[in-house]
Amino acid sequence: MKRTFFLAIILTMMSLVVKAQATWVGTWATAVEYTGEGDMPRSLLSNRSIRQIIHVSLGGKRLRMQFSNVFGNKAVDIRSVYIADAKDSCDIDVKSARYLTFNGKRNLRIEAGKDVFSDALDYNLKPLQRLAVTICYGDETPEHATSHRGSRTTSYIINGEAKPKTPFGVGAERLDHWYNIASLDVMATAETPVVAVIGNSITDGRGTTHNLQNRWTDRMAEALQGNVGVLNLGIGGNHVTRGGLSEPAMKRFDRDILAQRGVSTVIIFEGVNDIGSSSDSEKTAKELIESLTTLVDKSHAAGKKVLLTTICPFKNCNYYSYFHEACRETVNEWIRTQTIADGIVDFDKEVRDDNDHHQLKPELSDDWLHLNPKGYEVMGRYAAEVVRPFVGKAPKLVLLNHWDNPDGTVERGYAGRSIWKWNEIPADEQPMPVNLCDKYREYGRINQMLGINGAVLNNVNAKPMMLSSEMLRKTKKIADVLRPYGMKVYLSVNFASPKALGDVYTADPQNADVVEWWRKKADEIYRLIPDFGGFLVKANSEGEPGPMDYGRTHVDGANMLARAVKPHGGIVMWRAFVYSPKGGDRASQAYDEFMKFDGQFHDNVIVQIKNGPIDFQPREPLSPLFFGLKNTRMMLEIQATQEYTGNSIQTCFLAPMWKEIINTLPLQADGSRIPVATVSNIGDCDNWTANDLAMANWYAVGRLANDPSLSARKIAEDFLREYYTDDERFVQPVTDILLRSYNAVVDYMMPLGLHHIFAGGHHYGPEPWCYHEGWREDWLPRYYHKADSIGIGFDRTIATGSGNIAQYPEPLRSMYENINTCPEELLLWFHHVAWNHRMANGETLWETLCHRYDRGVRETEDFVRIWESIRPYIDSDKYERQHRRFVRQAKDAWWWRDACLLYFQQFSHLPLPDDCPAPRHTLKELMQFHLDIDNYTAPDVDLLP
Repeated sequence: MKRTFFLAIILTMMSLVVKAQATWVGTWATAVEYTGEGDMPRSLLSNRSIRQIIHVSLGGKRLRMQFSNVFGNKAVDIRSVYIADAKDSCDIDVKSARYLTFNGKRNLRIEAGKDVFSDALDYNLKPLQRLAVTICYGDETPEHATSHRGSRTTSYIINGEAKPKTPFGVGAERLDHWYNIASLDVMATAETPVVAVIGNSITDGRGTTHNLQNRWTDRMAEALQGNVGVLNLGIGGNHVTRGGLSEPAMKRFDRDILAQRGVSTVIIFEGVNDIGSSSDSEKTAKELIESLTTLVDKSHAAGKKVLLTTICPFKNCNYYSYFHEACRETVNEWIRTQTIADGIVDFDKEVRDDNDHHQLKPELSDDWLHLNPKGYEVMGRYAAEVVRPFVGKAPKLVLLNHWDNPDGTVERGYAGRSIWKWNEIPADEQPMPVNLCDKYREYGRINQMLGINGAVLNNVNAKPMMLSSEMLRKTKKIADVLRPYGMKVYLSVNFASPKALGDVYTADPQNADVVEWWRKKADEIYRLIPDFGGFLVKANSEGEPGPMDYGRTHVDGANMLARAVKPHGGIVMWRAFVYSPKGGDRASQAYDEFMKFDGQFHDNVIVQIKNGPIDFQPREPLSPLFFGLKNTRMMLEIQATQEYTGNSIQTCFLAPMWKEIINTLPLQADGSRIPVATVSNIGDCDNWTANDLAMANWYAVGRLANDPSLSARKIAEDFLREYYTDDERFVQPVTDILLRSYNAVVDYMMPLGLHHIFAGGHHYGPEPWCYHEGWREDWLPRYYHKADSIGIGFDRTIATGSGNIAQYPEPLRSMYENINTCPEELLLWFHHVAWNHRMANGETLWETLCHRYDRGVRETEDFVRIWESIRPYIDSDKYERQHRRFVRQAKDAWWWRDACLLYFQQFSHLPLPDDCPAPRHTLKELMQFHLDIDNYTAPDVDLLP
């Protein structure tokens, strides 16, 4: 299956022609300053050579360098400049050395107050490499050079003009400053992202390891894998408004930030020095807010995205006082609630002590003001995740769909009640309660870090009351809290809302009063929430109202709503999850329903399609609609909440499945990737998802949607280090559990393409025999497994079955149609297979089915053993909480295995293979067992038998 899917991707990519405009973009930069006498070499630079080491972010094949004499009091004469790959200390790879030229000459003269760029040079610059820049000065140099004092890197100065083979190690004067170098650019495409950071000593690297280039910006560049230009324009002691060391940020912003090449995103991380030296904290807070607002406006005017950072705590250092702390908190509160920036980097929340929010975590700082190398690593890794959606080639939308109801229940929610406390959110001018603000900010911060940029707040089975004026005013309160984290809010809407809210007698999308009702409702929403994302609609599906109630089509309904929100920039996400009891094979119905409308939806309508053609089964083929719709915008819908994979009790890391899906999706007509929405697994329990390891699925959604090249292993390891510990004795074995868990669940639930044989209603546990009087046939397991004396499986072939395979393009169609080439993982999905059919391993279907169930059981029992082995390395509460779940999962695996094999054995009339253990249960007792839970409740792990 993977091989064929990737072939489809390659063919699609070959059909695209990508044209990219080449331009200069920054890979390294530093903020130049006036050099006082104490920061100059013992002798002037005249007739001397200096070797300086820099750490680049982007690589490239063609580069140029900028040299600055902006602060010099007279001209600088330079005889030559060459660059080379840096080795240890001051040594270089001589073979890599290349001389720069300036208007075709090696020598240059930089007049006082001026900058000069070198000519373009072909050079194999590798991402994240260290580069040596050697300047050989002439007779004339300024008494006060233009420099950067806080290089944190040794520069070596010797007399005379140095050649590439000239040794620098013996007798060189050593200084920790850079002189006359300002930036390095590489030739790249205009789409290459570049981030410029303006900051003070925390950005400049005070507290880093000398010569290791481990500032937080360096760590961020490394976490972004050298795919993003990262320019550090920090200056130690710098202020935003006035005073401090060097020019304040307000004065230097145009030169140091806006003049850099290719910058797409600006990070502003300044203010602690203004606060620490302030004698009037109230005035300082006001000035900082006004100045930061100005810098954001200037950045936007230049077409750049802006991220504001919160100011880190500084208790125990000489900056601290009650008044200074009050000023910091005032500015941070404004940063967290303002709506002018494109996002925030909440460094304060990341590095502050959990027990005292006024101070840094002791392990992250050595002086209570600056971070140490470990602290900068934490900051850099976190910043990379926040920045990633702004700089990566991500889908335009990465959304969480909350199936939350106004009464606080969560459909298919297994982590408590809804986090949206509608009854506690005021509908008037009163502020949001502090506890809710804090909870929603943390939610926003996590999503921002993961690159999730929107949330649908309510259930797709929407209540009309969500569009009442009172609920909209409450929705505004949530939108205001989430906005600084780059998140938009969306609402699921009930199509019958005009009629249900009592304003119109019908909901017919072609009725003029209905059209006007939706137009006015959209105007009302956008007056309250100018950046409201739009509507999600489930229509004419599972009893929900829709346009077909009035003889209209999906196009009629979706386009009517799209016209209402289009003037405001809103979108309509129209779900393709539709099926009728009289519509034939359920797997075919969405395709049959929507293909005839391809190309007829408005451009702000997105058809939201579940990953598979049925309903979030543990394993499904990709929905054929993704291949069929050529002229319609699409969105992938996946499910993080584990409706069909064990609720919040069983561990099932879904990243391996999602990665295969996302990497298999074809590109849309405009060449963009299909965006992603996931049904949330979040609730109001203390750890968000009830099962600690289920948070890994929330984590994986954003990471994969933004960077499908990431491996499931990388995501699992990063999650475990973030949530639990960096101790590799824990990380590696638990990563192994996560990576094996998905296939284990498939094996002990529904191997070989079996599907939808769950208990009725709540979907926890097996009931392949499930039958309820009056239920639709396609709600019963027998509709899907079709077990009989001949064999088992749903025949969807073109030749003898439902014909569903005809909806797939070649070569998938031929592969699925042939029982001998159909992937075994989907065999029973597409074929009704004889019990004695020979599989690829030489076993019969029945033998392989038994062995797959047994394999799933063994895996879960192994998970218990692995988890018990890591007990010394994590918090005891987290250990016990998860241990109970692993023990339960192993019992559930036996439950599934025995129920399915004993039930299907009634049809196969075959014994279990000799190497399969005897069942622990009887079929009679299993068929008599029923869980008294509903669609809104997870079983209590401690009360299950």
